[in-house]
Amino acid sequence: MKKFFTLFLMFFSIFIIAQENQFGIKFSGYVKSDYFVDTRINNVYPREGHFFLYPSNISKDSAGKDINEKINMNMLAIQTRLKGDVKGPDFLNAKTSGTIEAEFFGHSDADINGLRLRHAFMKLKWEKFEILAGQYWHPMFSVDCYAGTVSFNTGTPIQPFSRNPQLRLSFNLTKSFTVLAIGSSERDFTSTGPDGASSKYVRNSGRPMGHLQLQLKPDGTENVFGIGVDVKAINPEDVTYKIYKTDKSLISKSALAYAKIKTKPVTIKFYTSYVENGFNLMQIGGYACVDTTNLATGERDYENIRTGSAWLDISSNTKKFQYGIFAGFSRNLGLENKTDGIKYYSRGSNIDYIYRISPRFVYNLNNFSIGAEIEHTVAAYGTSGTQAIVGNAEEVANDRLIISLTYKF
Repeated sequence: MKKFFTLFLMFFSIFIIAQENQFGIKFSGYVKSDYFVDTRINNVYPREGHFFLYPSNISKDSAGKDINEKINMNMLAIQTRLKGDVKGPDFLNAKTSGTIEAEFFGHSDADINGLRLRHAFMKLKWEKFEILAGQYWHPMFSVDCYAGTVSFNTGTPIQPFSRNPQLRLSFNLTKSFTVLAIGSSERDFTSTGPDGASSKYVRNSGRPMGHLQLQLKPDGTENVFGIGVDVKAINPEDVTYKIYKTDKSLISKSALAYAKIKTKPVTIKFYTSYVENGFNLMQIGGYACVDTTNLATGERDYENIRTGSAWLDISSNTKKFQYGIFAGFSRNLGLENKTDGIKYYSRGSNIDYIYRISPRFVYNLNNFSIGAEIEHTVAAYGTSGTQAIVGNAEEVANDRLIISLTYKF
């Protein structure tokens, strides 16, 4: 009873403060339950298979049968989400707002069902300028042009996918033209290196990741066009294997372009990207340790593994019955220079390419929706050779049927 009374006083105090300071919060979210079946097991997919990336490679038993060729299923509600949008009084003539969003996706398979932070940011908005500070989508993931798949992966690993602590500046040069400048770090989606996946490689570089993007939204339409460039620096090692301090860094440069065109019957979205060291963006690729430049100290050189990707998403604009299809392709472009990697810090270094085709159907009624999707994903596994180019690749496919039920509030 004492705890209940204390909790009541706390919420009552918040209510009084909100009234006096023009403060308000609006809660929203959804309850979501997913049911899915795969034709392979041990696929590359975090959270008990929920976030599907690509199929597992062939693994033969003593009789020559593929161990991973087996039907498996799962049922999960870990995407269930709660969001709070906050509004407050003006600050320096700017409209203020904030957002906190969490879900039960966890941080790892061991933490599945655990509450985790998705977004937490504040905004200051003037007439032609906006500041966003906090955790939000990485700018390589465009909130104005992303695939409408039933699957939570939204086309990943073909689509770069990450959320990052950042400082984002938006300049509205005209009513239709916006320039975005972002400095960010890493948190849940991190680079990898000698000590495994960690945000320390970016932090120890002493430089934030930088991004510049130009976006056009023609007045009077819902069309969107954008191009952008991204730069990241990491320090894979602070101390060499011979116990000498090192500041050797790796610079990665990436680019993207996208377009969303809405007509009366359908919406067409197209996205393409060139990414260096895309491990933190949930893509195949990363980097390689290619040479020891100083035999006395053990200092080594690093080189980016490059990835090229593109996808197309077409969906109907009907409200009650919606149809759509996603098609995407991602290729391992290897190292820029002709050299052998001594050690790879990457995802899918033995994959030449990945492609996916996934038709879908969604039925909407008030706050309730039912979605069904068939996701056909192929990964071409081979042997990584000179310049990290994969040869003798053999295609392996996984077919997923996913049924999703969502109740929004």
